[in-house]
Amino acid sequence: ALFDPEAREADGRHGNWTTVEQCARSWAESLKGAGISQVDEFVVDGRIFDSESTPQGDAKWRSNEHAGTYAVGVWGLNIAANAAVLKPSWNPGGAPAIGAVDPPFPLRMAAGKNTATCDARRAESLSIAYEADRRSLRFGGNMRQRTTEVSLGIHDPLALSAEMFARLLGANGVEVRSWRVATGQDPAAIGPSVEPVLRTPISTVLRGANTESRNLYAEALLKRLGAKSANPANRPIGPEFVAGSWTNGNAALHAALDKRLGSGCTGALCMRDGSGLSDANRTPPALTARLLATYAADEAFFRPYFMSFARPRQPGTLMKRFASVDLRGAEVFAKSGYIDGACCLSGIVIGANGRTVAFSVLCNKVSDGEISEAKSLHERIVAAIAREIAPPQVRTAQGG
Repeated sequence: ALFDPEAREADGRHGNWTTVEQCARSWAESLKGAGISQVDEFVVDGRIFDSESTPQGDAKWRSNEHAGTYAVGVWGLNIAANAAVLKPSWNPGGAPAIGAVDPPFPLRMAAGKNTATCDARRAESLSIAYEADRRSLRFGGNMRQRTTEVSLGIHDPLALSAEMFARLLGANGVEVRSWRVATGQDPAAIGPSVEPVLRTPISTVLRGANTESRNLYAEALLKRLGAKSANPANRPIGPEFVAGSWTNGNAALHAALDKRLGSGCTGALCMRDGSGLSDANRTPPALTARLLATYAADEAFFRPYFMSFARPRQPGTLMKRFASVDLRGAEVFAKSGYIDGACCLSGIVIGANGRTVAFSVLCNKVSDGEISEAKSLHERIVAAIAREIAPPQVRTAQGG
């Protein structure tokens, strides 16, 4: 979640970080305070995760990989949810330039690949895409407005971050002579830390996955689970470290579910990734509801887990849901999901008397024209649960 503007909260509950630029200034001041004004080599180490940033060969991931910021890859270092806002600069009569990038990833224009124009008399048709190196851009079409913003997925955050931070440290008085990405044989980084050490609470990551339904957060959680389960406690990230992957992450997930639900209960669960984007995923709604019920009955996990879920008519993926549904004073915490042909809503309903019911409603083979009907079914079922668990006085007051 580091430097993700959508995760940042004014009260600081998201963690002890703000922007990439502020972080670089803080690191530079710490280094200069220790008498260090020159760094021979700056190394970005993302080896906590493997290098399979998107599930290889998966048709759904492949078809969405370059669709803005929806299906960006997951790496051992993710900056601003691996997305950037690009503001092309206007050049009357000529071609637009890259202009400002936030965060300031060092994106470049591919040589000879800027065929775009700046003409206020023509329709807006500006297109921006990556070359094969995933770092250089090509522009096409026409830029009609003098100011515009384009959201870009960052597909090579490790190498781009190494150069970005090296340049920002230099701008703040610490010269960096070279920069690179760590290789498999690089030693573990066991020296003293440069303050501030940035941290993000798990609640921020869960909120990103469950309230905002952001794929990257769920994928990073799964790989982080795999890295934790595949290594002895306190093993440093180095040549002996086993990187988190979808394979060991899903193995750890199955083990955790078997422990919570009982051995053998997850036999019908098939997971290719962590977010559910892949067509290869298979998740029985009965298993989902049972899992949610165990968390609802677990005092240690109930609050941190369900407070990360979306709620009807509140900011998040359920903001426009349940608009005219009478929930009889019940509270709903739920996670929605949609992928071609499948539409789901899972969560809990808490009645005014505290009685809690877990649910998972999964509709398959849903056509584009039936999505609203499937969502209406979700909401009618949740409303029926709310009626069932409403205290008698509430039922009487509202007409039975």
